[in-house]
Amino acid sequence: MSDTRTPVATESREDPPHGDGVANSAFPNRREFTRVLVPIKAVTTSDSKQTVRGHCRDVSMKGTHIHCEQPFEIGTPCDCVLCWDTAESQLSIPVRAKVVRVDPSGMSLEFTEMGMGSYQHLQRLVLFNAADPDQLDAELISHVGLKTRS
Repeated sequence: MSDTRTPVATESREDPPHGDGVANSAFPNRREFTRVLVPIKAVTTSDSKQTVRGHCRDVSMKGTHIHCEQPFEIGTPCDCVLCWDTAESQLSIPVRAKVVRVDPSGMSLEFTEMGMGSYQHLQRLVLFNAADPDQLDAELISHVGLKTRS
């Protein structure tokens, strides 16, 4: 990756339970960015060069959950390429990530770095698929890159 990476602030928190890609309304939404349901493939490679292929359940500016059969262990750093492939266009979004949760359906990644081009493509992908683009705009304005404004 190039020197134009955008570092992502990390935070320690437990996510509310969910089963359908949408946060359970019985729990407060502590996410910094809106998640969107989007049909996108992911190819994830660990630093030890193991590769996992799967489909994203949801994507946000901060991470994704990938449905896969053999997820990496929690804490595993990895490179992930999100692959948007339709009849009209093809798009690859490479990001650096780490595994933050593993469940029977796959693994959740937190994005830790991405190039400016990846950030811009991911932003457009999420905005285009967001149920409330105005909410996502407000979330993006409240951050510098992927870090919360001080």
